Amino acid sequence: MPQQSPVRYGLLVRIALIVVAATALLTVAYVLIQWWSAWHVYSLAAADVKDKLDSYKVQVDDLQRLVSLLVAFSSLYALVLGAASYLSAQGLLKQSEDNANKIEKLREDLEKNFLFFRRMGDRMNAMKDRLENLMPDSDERDDYYDRLGALDQQQLKAFEQSAVAWLYFLDFSGSSPIASGIYRNLGKYYGGRRKHEKEDLQAEINAANLLPVNNPARNIDVSERNREIQFLADRAHFFFSSAIQVNSDDFIAFNDFGYLTQDLEGDLSVAAENLYLASKRLQPKQQRAYYNLAIIEFRRGHYKEAEELSTRALSYPDWQIRPSVERADDVRYNRACYRSHLGEQFPNEAQKWADGAEEDLRQVCRQKDLKRLDLFNGDAAPAGDLAWFASKRPQVITELKRKLRS
Repeated sequence: MPQQSPVRYGLLVRIALIVVAATALLTVAYVLIQWWSAWHVYSLAAADVKDKLDSYKVQVDDLQRLVSLLVAFSSLYALVLGAASYLSAQGLLKQSEDNANKIEKLREDLEKNFLFFRRMGDRMNAMKDRLENLMPDSDERDDYYDRLGALDQQQLKAFEQSAVAWLYFLDFSGSSPIASGIYRNLGKYYGGRRKHEKEDLQAEINAANLLPVNNPARNIDVSERNREIQFLADRAHFFFSSAIQVNSDDFIAFNDFGYLTQDLEGDLSVAAENLYLASKRLQPKQQRAYYNLAIIEFRRGHYKEAEELSTRALSYPDWQIRPSVERADDVRYNRACYRSHLGEQFPNEAQKWADGAEEDLRQVCRQKDLKRLDLFNGDAAPAGDLAWFASKRPQVITELKRKLRS
């Protein structure tokens, strides 16, 4: 026997509601008419007080019966209304299930007929994981690009083709963090590649200048190479913009975009500063945005602001989404430089700033690190950012250099 549909049950319930409401209204109207008639007759014919009292008693009894009927009809109405709500909810659930089945069938047909969409979610997750493995968020200075092999770079180019197609064909409203991560990491790849190509070009120019004038190796097409470098910058800009477009809450994308912009426009870039500020608003408890904002303030000569921003950065444990000892050391090392400048700027607080700089440097220069040693040698030189501190505590500089060497 076929089952009654929820829609049909709903129609029957609505009819029942109308019948109950109409019956209640008719009952009320009948009782009121009877009560008014009795009152009218008694008011005309009553000759003494007793008759009037009897008429009042009849009216009170009628009113009590009316109240009882109204209570009964109200209970019945509530019962019917509850049944109607239940059946309506069942109808909506059935309709939702039908729509979900239709969507699933559409997805299966789409994947069957168009290979581009097959296992789209799995492939996006796999691509995001691979990109994050190649270019971890703990890297700040494009170090990841130097670690990429030829096969890795070919794989990244293949990823790019899929990612660009997805940008125009897919709605990322349900997977915006995944899509944003893919676009952001592709932007990091092109940003790192651009910087690498620019450094290679400058190295070739410097080497060519040492060659004899008639040597053909001096003929470098600088204009063409610069166009290629600009193309890489444009690609990085495109992918960072796309990352923010699909997920405006991705604070790491704002940091990465700011780093590229600062590299293109210089340390005092207002556009880069705004990107770092946007990242800080989205995630105040991170180190990276404060670290880069401190560098901007330092380049402006605002050493106190730079020192305060660095101290604020170190009050949080995560570089972005997880702790990084190397990045925290970078923050401390920069803060030591800022404190050295403050000691020179405020002689009456020289002891305070010298102690603070030494504390930071001792935490950073604790073991062998030849890369840090090169940086330290330059900053401790007479024109370096640690020159004042080096002049005040040369024995500390010597000790720390020995630790970095050994």
